[in-house]
Amino acid sequence: MNQEQISVFDPQKQTVQSSWSGRSEILLTQQNKILKMIATGQPLLEILDQIINFMEKESGNALCSVLLLEKDGSKLRWGSAPSLPEEYNRDVDGLLVGPCNGSCGTAVHRGEMVMVSDIANDPLWHSARTLALNHGLKACTSVPIFNSKKEVVGTFAFYYRQSQHPTQYDFQLIEVAQSLAGIAIERQLMDEERNQLLKNEHSARLEAEQLNQIKDEFLMMLSHELRTPLTAILGWSQLLKKGLITQKNKVDKALETIERNAKLESKLVDDLLDVSRILANKLILKKEPIDLEFIIKLTLDSILLTAQAKEITIKTLIQSPNLKVWGDKQRLQQVFWHLLSNAIKFTGEGGVITITLTQDNERAKIIIHDTGQGIKPELLPFVFKRFWQADSSSQRIAGGLGIGLSIAHRLVELHNGQIQAESLGEEKGATFTVILPLQHSENPAHLGLNNSDKIKPPQNPLKGYRILIVDDEPDTLKLATVALKAYGSNVKAVETAEEAVSLVKCWNPNLVISDLAMPGTNGYELLRRLQESDHFNLKVIALTAYVSEEEKNRALAAGFKHYLSKPIEPEKLIAEVFQVITHQN
Repeated sequence: MNQEQISVFDPQKQTVQSSWSGRSEILLTQQNKILKMIATGQPLLEILDQIINFMEKESGNALCSVLLLEKDGSKLRWGSAPSLPEEYNRDVDGLLVGPCNGSCGTAVHRGEMVMVSDIANDPLWHSARTLALNHGLKACTSVPIFNSKKEVVGTFAFYYRQSQHPTQYDFQLIEVAQSLAGIAIERQLMDEERNQLLKNEHSARLEAEQLNQIKDEFLMMLSHELRTPLTAILGWSQLLKKGLITQKNKVDKALETIERNAKLESKLVDDLLDVSRILANKLILKKEPIDLEFIIKLTLDSILLTAQAKEITIKTLIQSPNLKVWGDKQRLQQVFWHLLSNAIKFTGEGGVITITLTQDNERAKIIIHDTGQGIKPELLPFVFKRFWQADSSSQRIAGGLGIGLSIAHRLVELHNGQIQAESLGEEKGATFTVILPLQHSENPAHLGLNNSDKIKPPQNPLKGYRILIVDDEPDTLKLATVALKAYGSNVKAVETAEEAVSLVKCWNPNLVISDLAMPGTNGYELLRRLQESDHFNLKVIALTAYVSEEEKNRALAAGFKHYLSKPIEPEKLIAEVFQVITHQN
């Protein structure tokens, strides 16, 4: 007969098992509820409040809090603590991470649970003991909250108003809270990262659309600005060619118009190249002591005809003469040209432009004021922005590419100076102020002058000299030939380097002017072949449409005696050739 096992009923054990089973069901139900909140994208604060409220209710005597770790991992920020005093929450917001920084700061530092059953006597609470005790908080257990990558993202803490360790059930609650909070915080961080990416993408798309719009507007303006002087050049030249203009004063006016518009065309190209250099941070200054009054006079000489065409009066007030700065003569002249050109452009007929040169301590001030249309206050911050104009529509009052002021702004910065724009509003004129540090010099007589300023060729400066010109552009050859012959030289012109080498051997010129960018054998190769021949001492001037500083330095380093940029201006060509050929460069 088999012995039957007899089971003895234990009521107390059955009650404990039933209690744990009931709590597990409650925990499971609540977890599912919170996970659903996370999955449906509820706000993080609501989720954390829900977790804390449930934990406090289940524990019976715990006060819970969540602190969120900053991205750099140095501080903890308030996340949720609905039952803790507001003053306490404010004070722990920004809690430093580290040893002995309370239960939470230490838990992050160690990466593990920290239990403090007696805040009053535990050294971990040395820095925050008084704060906690003043609010009746006597014990605290904190655990680090981890994300799925095991990185700490915050802390979950159980506070008690009496000295104690967490109960067995509290430990179970802490584990559940730690897990749920980690999922919720990670989801929030992922959402924030995704939203930021979407925001960045949206911003990038808007920026790209704006850039495309700016590009389209700029190309329209560029087409307009390039075609406008071409219209004048072609129109007047055709009238002259057909003999429709015969009176000398009208012929002179037509030629003057052609020259002015050709220079304007060249200036537009130079401005575009300068913008390119500025963007590439390749703008190089050749600094020397400069007399500002001299530079202002040079600029006025170059722009006076434009002002006179609109019957604009330009007044010059030199309140502080003999002011010297350390700068690039050409670039400073460019600054004042752009500012004066801008003033003329936006000043109506019969208006007045005043240029004032004065001293302010160790700085020079150049103030250009006009009586023109002025600038709206809200537009002042944008006047030095590249490609910007107050009116970029086809109905705009003034021409231009919107780059002159931005170039002036950058050039002044490169001179360690400042440039400011002021206006009281529309129809109230505008004032531009350039501020430059002064340079004291003991030799003011030649400030701002270079060799081309000081040396003037005689009446027939090139008489008896043989000059060979090499360029694959027939029009350039013809222009240079006519100009050089007009000043007495014997000129021969060829279109290839091979022809030049042959002619040098039999003709023995005093000087060669060579284009750099020719098909086949270029100017550099021509120079090398001459240097390796019996004519290695022959002087050669580089001629090119590539006007970058790098190209110029490369040409001079290769052995060219001088560097001329296209378009060719006859007077400048003669002056430079005279200096090179007479050893005065």
